[in-house]
Amino acid sequence: MNILLTGGTGFLGSNLLIELIAKGHSVVCIIRNGSDMKNIMPVKDYTSFFNYEKKPLSELFESYKFDIIIHTATEYGKSDNDIQKIIEANIYLPVKLVNYAIKYKIKYFINTDTFYNKQGNIYPYYFYYSLSKYQCYTLLKSLNRFIKIINFRLEHVFGPKDNPQKFIPYIIKSFLNNSINLDLTGCKQKRDFIYIDDVVSAYSTVINNLSSFSELFVELEVGTGNSIILKEVIEKIKTLAGNTSTIVNFGYLVERQNEIIDSFAKNAILKNLGWNVNTSLTNGLQITIDSMKSI
Repeated sequence: MNILLTGGTGFLGSNLLIELIAKGHSVVCIIRNGSDMKNIMPVKDYTSFFNYEKKPLSELFESYKFDIIIHTATEYGKSDNDIQKIIEANIYLPVKLVNYAIKYKIKYFINTDTFYNKQGNIYPYYFYYSLSKYQCYTLLKSLNRFIKIINFRLEHVFGPKDNPQKFIPYIIKSFLNNSINLDLTGCKQKRDFIYIDDVVSAYSTVINNLSSFSELFVELEVGTGNSIILKEVIEKIKTLAGNTSTIVNFGYLVERQNEIIDSFAKNAILKNLGWNVNTSLTNGLQITIDSMKSI
């Protein structure tokens, strides 16, 4: 297939790009000024790139014929000053791409969504990120009469080379550095942790079964289907990291308001397509820890 991919240099996108190239797909990756190529060096020479900050997107669609667009680019935002970046990556870019897809008769658009705004909830801690994802989701649903859209709602993805500021890498780094104290909330909430390889496998499974989707808008929840208490995950990481010195102060920090208590994927549709989770939480965490040790 001829595939247009956004976010191909990011955590999810780089892993997906490597898989797509390995499967023999032809991929054009949308990048912007300053995109870091280090995670895609093994496939850099087998990938075409288009910098949409230097050239208009219309030029891209005039030059290539695509079968599918996969949008994985995302912007979390580090402060309120990043609202413009969040809107650009999470709303403006995907909606603009869908409009081009409609114009150039591209059949499929895969959007990458988050469990943070499941059922229309806007998560206060990542307010602008969560709000932007929900607004994008709403806009895409309004366009589904023109193009088939598949919305991937990801649970808590983790693995090597992830953003060091995210939950799992932060906890691992704290234990590997033998921090004296690790101050946390009670960590009673439950999350569905899924290893990056299994997420990539879900995308690959769907790409291989696009013709099986009859609806114009398909919602897919991507996760193991099981949630686990954060406190248990943290204690597991401490053991796997071989840390015996860090004091974990559960309950030291105040719980966030309107916290998501329990989230897990309803993944029956994916399983019916033949997709399965192949990496256990323990094995995925060990691989991630070993990777971070080597850096």
